[in-house]
Formats: sequence, structure tokens, C-alpha cells
Amino acid sequence: MNEESSENNTIIESNNTAIQELYELTQRKFLRQLIQFSSLVSTARSYPRLFCIDFIDEDKISKLKFIKNFRSVSIGAEKIDSEKPEISEDNVLNSKLIPCIRPMCEHEESWHFSDCVVILPELLSIFCPFLVRLITILKNGSSSNELGVFLTDQGNKLFSEMEKSINESIDLSDSYNSFRNVFISEFEKDRFYSLSWLSGNWNNKPLGLENCELRNAKVLWLCNKHSEQTDAEILSDQDNFTTNPIEQEKNSLIKELEKIEMNIY
Repeated sequence: MNEESSENNTIIESNNTAIQELYELTQRKFLRQLIQFSSLVSTARSYPRLFCIDFIDEDKISKLKFIKNFRSVSIGAEKIDSEKPEISEDNVLNSKLIPCIRPMCEHEESWHFSDCVVILPELLSIFCPFLVRLITILKNGSSSNELGVFLTDQGNKLFSEMEKSINESIDLSDSYNSFRNVFISEFEKDRFYSLSWLSGNWNNKPLGLENCELRNAKVLWLCNKHSEQTDAEILSDQDNFTTNPIEQEKNSLIKELEKIEMNIY
């Protein structure tokens, strides 16, 4: 009896391992697609490739806006508009959940959200082909806990609506880049927040991820934990990441002019 039970456990473990390997293979193939899609659109600087929709409590969003406003005022920056954005009721699960875009750690064994948050102004149908594909992958793997909202009745209803909204004429790459471009545009306008602020952690990594090169030469955007675990080389420098690229170029020119002036005198 014990031998039979042990044999059954072995079969179950073997099946679970096979399922996990298949899931990770699906993830890798999909991420390769996204990397290819992202290369079709030039950006002022490097950004993660993996993004997903999330729904965050309105109270949390209000707190994040307050923290950002308070910090901006305290360091002499321009005050950021703290008014609640106008969001259609059709785009939220209920009046207290706000749709957002969040980048994800691209670690092959554990895709998960970073702390970075950008409010999604509107949930457009063009986003649906990409989001439905991604959420389907996430719901069937170890990352399903990242999408708790889609495991509820309301979430399932929203997911069904997204599936119905898919336009077959919309290319997956167009769907993906449209969604990603919203994040990049909002981020460049300094309209981003970090959930880490709620615990008093104001770090200088606004994306919550680092662009890393692994030992096998693969480049992935990883969280701090996974970049350390994989002993990856960090390629991105986020110390001045929130500075507008034009401002960065201007500052660089000023420094060069200062050097020339010093040489003259």
C-alpha cells in the first residue's frame, strides 16, 4: 500500500514538473515575442518589456499622490496635480479600484509585479489582444497570485468582456506597443508612483527593476532580489532616470561648456 502511494506521489510530482516546465517554456517564448515587438518602437531610453494591467484601491492611489505631492513641494519642485483622474465606470471593476499599468520582473521562473505604478487613463479595446494573451499565461502559472482581481467573479466578468472586445484585425504587436507606449508616455511626464512609498521606502529606482545581463548573455529586467540571485550584471543606471532625456542632454552640454571655459582661463 505504501509502495503504491509512493508511486502515485512520484507520478504526481513528475506531472507537476512537466507542467511547470511547459509553463516556463510558454513564458520564455512569449517574452521573446515581446522583446521583438518592443524593438520595433524607439524610445528615449531603455524600458522593461513586460507590463500588465492591475487594479489598485482608490485609497492607495490617493495616498501615493499625497506622498508624491508632499515630497515634490518639500524639495521645491512644481506641485503635481492631485485631482483624481477621470476614469469611465466601464474601465473599473467598481468605484474603488483604479486600472493601472505595472512593469513586471522578467525572471524566467517567477514573473511578478514591480512596485512601479502608472494610472491607465482608459482601457481601450486595442489593448485587449495583448492583455488577454498575457493574463491567460499568468492565470495558469505560478504568477496567478499577482492577478488576484481576475480570480474573482467581477474579474472573470471583466476578462470575458476583454475577450469579446478583441478585434481580429489588430496585430498583437500593435496591441502590445499601444499598451506599453501609454506607460512610457505617462512615466516620461512624471506621472508614476511606487507602492514602496507606502512603507516609507523612497528609493532611486523608479521602475523597481534593473536592466541586467545574465551569465548566459541574456538581458532581462529584474527586481533586486532576482538580480542578486542570478549574479547578473546591472546595465541600467537609474540614479537620474526620472530626469527628462532633453534635460539630461542639456545638462551634459552645460558640463562640456564649463570644461571649455575652464580650459580658456
